[in-house]
Amino acid sequence: MKRLSIYPSPGGEPNTGSIAFGGPEHYLATYRSLVVRDFNDNVLYENDMRLKNKVRILSDFQVGTNQIPCTVDSAKGPRICSAADLFVMGRSIYHSTGHLEAVLGSLSLLSSHQEQHGYLGNISPIQKTFFENEEIESPTYAFFSLTLNFQLLVAVKDYWMYSGDFSIVDRIWDKMEKSMTFAMLYEDKRGLIVAPPNMSRDIMSHDILVGASSKLNLAYYDALISMSKMCSMLGVEGQYDSRAIVLKEKILANFWHQETGILRLSDHTPPTKISHEVNAYARTLGVIPHNEISDQFLGLSKIGELPRVIQDSQGVKDVKVVSPYTCGMAAEALFQAGKGTDAVELVEKVWGPMVDPENLEYSGGHWNEMKPDGRPTSATTSMMQARSTWPVSILPKYLAGVEPLNPGWSRWKVNPVLAGLAFVDYRLSTAVGEISVAIHIHEPSSTGELTVYVPKGSVAELYPPQGWIFLASRSVCAEYLEKKVVIGQDDEVTLRLCVSPQDRQSAIIRKSVRQLPWDDYIPEVQEQEPKSPSYIKRFGRKVLGLRRE
Repeated sequence: MKRLSIYPSPGGEPNTGSIAFGGPEHYLATYRSLVVRDFNDNVLYENDMRLKNKVRILSDFQVGTNQIPCTVDSAKGPRICSAADLFVMGRSIYHSTGHLEAVLGSLSLLSSHQEQHGYLGNISPIQKTFFENEEIESPTYAFFSLTLNFQLLVAVKDYWMYSGDFSIVDRIWDKMEKSMTFAMLYEDKRGLIVAPPNMSRDIMSHDILVGASSKLNLAYYDALISMSKMCSMLGVEGQYDSRAIVLKEKILANFWHQETGILRLSDHTPPTKISHEVNAYARTLGVIPHNEISDQFLGLSKIGELPRVIQDSQGVKDVKVVSPYTCGMAAEALFQAGKGTDAVELVEKVWGPMVDPENLEYSGGHWNEMKPDGRPTSATTSMMQARSTWPVSILPKYLAGVEPLNPGWSRWKVNPVLAGLAFVDYRLSTAVGEISVAIHIHEPSSTGELTVYVPKGSVAELYPPQGWIFLASRSVCAEYLEKKVVIGQDDEVTLRLCVSPQDRQSAIIRKSVRQLPWDDYIPEVQEQEPKSPSYIKRFGRKVLGLRRE
C-alpha cells in the first residue's frame, strides 16, 4: 500500500489514525505481506501476516483488546465510539438487537472523561478503558464538540427510558449537571450558546461552525428537555424546563425566518442557504412550527427528488449530496406532522437502494451519504454507518406508535400515524416482558382495529390515529373513546377503530346512518410467522424488516 492519507481520529493527535481492511458482505479476504511506507519510502510497518506471527498480528491490530462492550461508528470512518452515533444508534438497538450492554458500555466510557470545568467526553477509541484519574485532565482524544456533549445527555435519557436501568444516571448525574452548568459559560448577550472553535467542530461538514450555530443550540435545547424529563422522573427540582423555554424563544428570534420557513444554520449563514439537518432537527424538537412552507424542505420534492444536505432556495448552489442521517430526522418530522405517507415515501426512496440485495452497492448496512440518484457518493463512502439507522427506530415509533413513557416500559403508549398501509404488526422484548401491537386498516369502510398485548407490570395508554376514534362496542349507540388505558394482563386487547364523526365528511359516506362501520369489514387472513423477541413483521407493503436472530 502506498500513498495512503491517514487521518487522525477526531479529537486525537497527529499519527493517531488507523487503517482498516474490508470487502463486500460475505466475502472472505486473505492478507499477506503487509508493508506500510511513508512518502520517502521509509518502512513504517512490516508484517508477513502469517500464522507464525499470530500473537504479534493480534496484538498489533488490537484484536480483542477492548475491555468494555462498546459501539463503533463505521468501518470506513474513524472506528471510534461517538455520542453522535449513540444519539441515533442507541434507539435503533432498543428496537432491534437489544444489545443494551453495548450502549451502557459506550455511555460509561465516554462519560468517564470530563474536563475540570465540566466539558463531558463525547468520543473515544473503543480500546480505551474508563478514565478514573480525577487529579489530572482527561486526554484530548475524548472531546470533539459541545454539540456531541449535549447529545450524550440525550442518549443517557434514552437508555434509561428504554432499558429501565438507572445505574448510569445514578453514577454520572453530577457530571451531567456540571456539564449543563459549564454550557452557560458560553451564553452570549442574546442568550445563545457560542462555543469556541475547539468545541465547534461539525460531523456533517468536518468544519468549524463559525458564530452562533442553530445546530449547537438545538442540541442544547434537546439536552435541557432530557435533563428536565429525568428530573421529573427522579422527583428532583431543576431549572432545565424554564431554561429550555427561554432558549426556544432565542432560537426563533435569531435564526427563524417566518416568511421563508427556514431556520438558518448560523447567524453567518444567508437566509437562502437551507440546512436539511437543522430544519428537520428543529421540527422534531417542536422548536419551529409545523407549516406547509417548511414542509417542502423536508421530504421529496414535487418531482420526486431527494432532499440535499444543503439546498439553496434560489436553486443555484445546492450541494449534490443526500444524507440518510438528516433524511431520518426529516422522516420523523413528517410523521409528527401527520404526513405518514410522505414519511414512508422518503424512507423507501432513501433506504430502498440500501436494502436491495440485487444492488451492486449492497452492503447489508446503512450508508453514510449518497448521490441524488441513490448511489454512494464515492468509493470512500461508509456503507455501514451507525447514525444512518433512523428507520429502525422511527418506523416502530410512528407506524406502530410505541414509545415508553416511564423508564423500562412500566408505562408506555401506542399512538400510531397512518401512512396508507393496510396493516402493521410489531413485537418487542422489554424489561417488563414482550409487548405487541397489531393495526389493521380497512380503507373502503373507513374502519380498522388495534390489538395490543400489555404484559403484567406495565400500563399502556392507547390513542387512535389522528382523525379516528375507538368504538367501545358494536352497538349503534357505541361510546366513542379518544383514549384507552390498559393495565397489563394475560390476554390481548382489541379495540375497534372508525373515522371520527368530525372527520366523516372526508370519509366514504354510508348508505344508512344505522349501518355500523364494522358491517362491511372482513380482516385479511394473516399467515403465521414464528415469534422472535423483536421484529416488525410487515408494514402493509415491504418497507423494512427487522429481526433479532
